[in-house]
Amino acid sequence: MSESAEPIAGELTVVNPRDNAILVLREANEDTLASLIADLRDLDQQVRHTKRMVAQEIHRRMDAQAEWTLIGEHWKISSRSPAPRETYDAEQLRHLLMQWAGAADSQIARGRLRAVEKAVTSKTEWIVRQAGINALKKLGDPVVDAALARTLVEEDASRPIKIELQ
Repeated sequence: MSESAEPIAGELTVVNPRDNAILVLREANEDTLASLIADLRDLDQQVRHTKRMVAQEIHRRMDAQAEWTLIGEHWKISSRSPAPRETYDAEQLRHLLMQWAGAADSQIARGRLRAVEKAVTSKTEWIVRQAGINALKKLGDPVVDAALARTLVEEDASRPIKIELQ
């Protein structure tokens, strides 16, 4: 193990996180390398635990303020709201909603068709848009509610935190 502050040119060197010493990997014995791996695993677990605790505190503050973006002088942190993210079977949902829209008289059907088009659009496959789903939910129509319930696939509970340093 090299104790110098400068890495040796051409050698694979790392900094030991326990004592900040420069370690020349090719010169280190197996005991030192095994110890370093164990230390790194321990440090990795500590970092992940600390990151989870910080994320929980950030979410607690965001939820208390009902704001999911926090902005400081040189940083911006954002995350999702705690509301579950819903996923639908888009093709089946569109099929059921088109039946619903077609069951009305022509004036109402046109409005319903516009609502369906806002909720489910197509690229290569049908894609569900949450804003359109929210608009359909506001109708309070039992057929729409049944179609949404029947095509709901999963709820995503993850809330990753994004930080931007400026």
